Order: sequence, then C-alpha cells, then structure tokens
Amino acid sequence: MTDKIVNFEKVLVLPTGSAIKANTLYFLSTGVDTFEFYVSNEAGDVIKRLNATVDIDTALSLSSQNPVTNEVITETFNLLALPPTYVQPLALLSSNFNGSFEIGQTLALSMGLTFTQNDAGAANNYNLLKNNSSVQTNSNPFTYTENLVVVAGNTDYRDVITFPDGLIKNNPTLGFPDDRGRVLAGTVESSNRRITGRHKYWFYTGDTGTSPTDSAGVRSLSEDGLLTPKTFDITVTAGQKEVSIYLSQAFSLESVLFVESANTDITDSFVETSMTVNDASGVSVDYNKYTESIGGVGFTSDVTYRVTINNA
Repeated sequence: MTDKIVNFEKVLVLPTGSAIKANTLYFLSTGVDTFEFYVSNEAGDVIKRLNATVDIDTALSLSSQNPVTNEVITETFNLLALPPTYVQPLALLSSNFNGSFEIGQTLALSMGLTFTQNDAGAANNYNLLKNNSSVQTNSNPFTYTENLVVVAGNTDYRDVITFPDGLIKNNPTLGFPDDRGRVLAGTVESSNRRITGRHKYWFYTGDTGTSPTDSAGVRSLSEDGLLTPKTFDITVTAGQKEVSIYLSQAFSLESVLFVESANTDITDSFVETSMTVNDASGVSVDYNKYTESIGGVGFTSDVTYRVTINNA
C-alpha cells in the first residue's frame, strides 16, 4: 500500500509523490491495514510524528487498489484530531448563614464569591440577586454584607457573572488553533444560598399550673425548635404533673403517643387554649397552647411522649 497525503480542509487523497502541502496530514503505510501519521507545518515540512496507529475498517474492501477512501480518512482524522478540552467557568457563592432561622431574627450576613474562570474570559460583571432582584453589581473582588431580618418563607441569594470569549487553544494532537468547543461569551450563575424563616415551638414539663401563660414566659423556655411538620420526643420526669406544648396556629398537634404504654394515643388528654407569642423581633403571633394535667403524684419513673405536629 502506497503512502498517501491528505489535505485537512478538503480531506482528499493526493497522488503518490505529491509535494507535502501546508497543514497536511501524511499517511504512511505500516502494514496491510494500518497507518502511521505525520503532520506538516505551513511551509510543508514534516514536523511531527503522531503517536497513533489506526486500523483501517475491515468492512472496507482491502483488495481494491486504494482501500484508504476519503470516508476512512475523514473518520481517522476525526479520531486523531479530537478538539481541545474547554472547561466552562464555575461560580460558588459562600455565606456565613444558610438554612432555617426564627422569623424576626436579625442575621449579620456576610457573603463571598469564588469565580473559577477555567477557559472562559475574565469576569467583567458581577450581579448579586436577592429573590431575583439585583442588590449589588460590579463588585470585584466580591464582598457583600447585610443585616437581614428573617421573614417567613425563603430568601434566596445568587450571583450572575458575565464573561467574554475565552482564548482559543491549540489542537492537542496536531498543534493548530482549534476553536471547536471554545467557551464563548456568556454568563454563569453561582450556587444558591437560602435563608428560610420559621416560627418556633416550645414545650414545658413541671408541676401543675406552672407552665407559662404569656409571651415572655414562653420565650424563656429552653426546650424549643423551628416549626416544620415533624415528630419529636418529650421526656416527662418522674413526679412532674403538667406537660404543655406551644405551636403557632399555622400548625396543629396531630398526635401524642405514650411510648412506654405501647404507644397509646393520648392526644385527647391535651386541652387547647389560644394565646399570643412574640417572634424574635417582638411581633405578636397567634399561638395555641396544648396542656395535659397528669394528676396525682405524676409518674413514678421517667416516661416519653412522642409528639407529631403538622401544618394546620
């Protein structure tokens, strides 16, 4: 099988003995159905031997005078001349607060941004969005602070970074500029940081008639959490005679199970009364207080109440 020369742009088989042309791939037969490859520079000099040997597709007729058809050459060239790897840019928004907090609480929010350029152009615009509304633009290096008063629901932050075209890389095999897959001008969005506002719940265990009945008393309780549909346990210590649970009226007491008594449902033993409890900023919120009076001397040993609360 004779040596062949192929023009990159037109992918044509030229006659044996033709001068090597600029930007040309040179096929050298190394066996019945294999070739080695060389590449020429613009002056026509063979400058590189490619570290590859490609098998000719056996489905083609190897008995023909020129089995290395343009189709095979094109396919082989595509295998050899894979485009450079272009990596898209990345953006990561960081924050000292993320997650759920009590409604009305003030957070000293501080944010930073890491822009990894990769193969894009250098960032030329930063736009920080708070619930899809712009709150800061063109801050580089990026910093953002805010005294955020937590509100009900979600407060979302994300940054949109604009960048120009990235540089064109050389083809890793053939060495010429290759813009296939180049990172073009565009935008990249950072990860989302979310602050979620929720009301709190509290519970109390103690002697009969000692559970709080006003906002200050409720807020002084140490047994608390953020309101979501959930199940949690209350330990009633031996001798205690009263259990109270405080929920905003957006939630309801779904069930209370007496674990040590085969999970007996004792929900109906809790009496519901309404009251108001302030949130973290002092705003009055409608709550329900659910109270059970155990009576007598209370339990002789510690017991567990398994409480499930849900949306009202």
